[in-house]
Amino acid sequence: MDEVPHIHIKLQFRSARGVPASVVARILAIAEEEALRVESEDIEELASEIRELPHVAIDAARYRIQQYRGKCFHITSAGQGSIILLGAVAGISYFVLDHTIGDTLGDAWRGSELHRRVLAFLREPIRFRNKYLRLGTYVYRRIGRDAKLRGPTVLLHTTSTRDGVEVVYVITPAEEDKESPQ
Repeated sequence: MDEVPHIHIKLQFRSARGVPASVVARILAIAEEEALRVESEDIEELASEIRELPHVAIDAARYRIQQYRGKCFHITSAGQGSIILLGAVAGISYFVLDHTIGDTLGDAWRGSELHRRVLAFLREPIRFRNKYLRLGTYVYRRIGRDAKLRGPTVLLHTTSTRDGVEVVYVITPAEEDKESPQ
């Protein structure tokens, strides 16, 4: 598969008393849902930017990407100290588009001018920057608004990596979430 830049997400939970599993699970669910959202937006942006793409393939890609719900964000490692989870956004939009359009156009797809344009679009630095900033903002806002989380403190920053970008969230759960029966 041709490489497009990667988005890595680092979730760092800070709490002297530990973090309830429900808080970690909820934030992982939010990261997953928003990763699928930005991957789906890739398909919509590509459809409006490259109008020569077959409509049937775009419709099929819209359907197929939904089959990856729950599979868009992969935990790649966990660290000690405060809870640190590292994950990667799976790049599902390119995978789905590549296979869907490949199924529609057959062998003519690979190496075609249209294939080159799709790759160039997905690799374009400003578009990629906007994608990871959207993801960062979506997750940040959802964590802050989520009633189940009761307003944790969240710091957000991004760091460039050799293969893309890392979106870092430093999360301090609300006091009520840290309280647990001993």
